[in-house]
Amino acid sequence: MDRKEYITKASAIAQAYNAETAKLDKEFAEEHNPVKVGDYVSVKAYAIRVKGFNVVKDIHGIPMMRYKGVRCKKNGKEIEGALWQWADQNCITAINGEAYTRIV
Repeated sequence: MDRKEYITKASAIAQAYNAETAKLDKEFAEEHNPVKVGDYVSVKAYAIRVKGFNVVKDIHGIPMMRYKGVRCKKNGKEIEGALWQWADQNCITAINGEAYTRIV
């Protein structure tokens, strides 16, 4: 085996590993996801109406959801002209007005 073959095989192994890890991260995050699209989610500084989400990792490398939505008033109505806002699952304080504490 020469250097080029080694690099090709190592790259293939790394790509397969990354694909499997991404699949595992998504599966774990979805299993522990308490929020659905359309829910009203509060964090300490603001609240959003969830329009979508993606999988990210927290500071310890544990997969979690990051929610994307439009900022809302305290009554749950979207603010006109508001910009998109992100909320991480580990920062959520309430979902649809009910207190939330992350278990995992």
